[in-house]
Amino acid sequence: MQAKTYIFIIMNNKDCSSRDVFICSSNKDYFDENYNINPDSGLAKILEAFKVADISYWTAWKDIIPGEDYATKIIQHIKTCKIFVFFSSKSACESEWIPKEIACALMCKKLIIPVLLDDSPFADSIMLRVIDKPTIEYYRDPIIGASNLVSFIKTHLAEMETYY
Repeated sequence: MQAKTYIFIIMNNKDCSSRDVFICSSNKDYFDENYNINPDSGLAKILEAFKVADISYWTAWKDIIPGEDYATKIIQHIKTCKIFVFFSSKSACESEWIPKEIACALMCKKLIIPVLLDDSPFADSIMLRVIDKPTIEYYRDPIIGASNLVSFIKTHLAEMETYY
């Protein structure tokens, strides 16, 4: 029997203990049905914009190593992130995890930025938690949406650096 070898690649070059942004999203908004990255997805394009803008981010689907406690890692990174970005879509609003992650971000008093990847309404379990947050409507104009998101994050990160 041949042993399996796993190779893990850290996609962000910043310290793994604390990232600028916690990414709250559905895997279906980043991967295709064969679990290959869909480079044409809105989420993939936004994460590329983050990389260009030197905004570090954490995602469960790329940063949790198999065997680690999923829930514990998510909570740790919500607590240590500076900004929590919720990528709303039909599949995200059907997730059982996303409302829990948003609730934790609220408890931790994180700045939450909803980004609408499509025009799906918020699920009832999410709506009350994000209705009063500044929302980026990425799906209306992806170029402007991504630019506005990056600018908003950079502004808030700079304010946080000045404040602390």
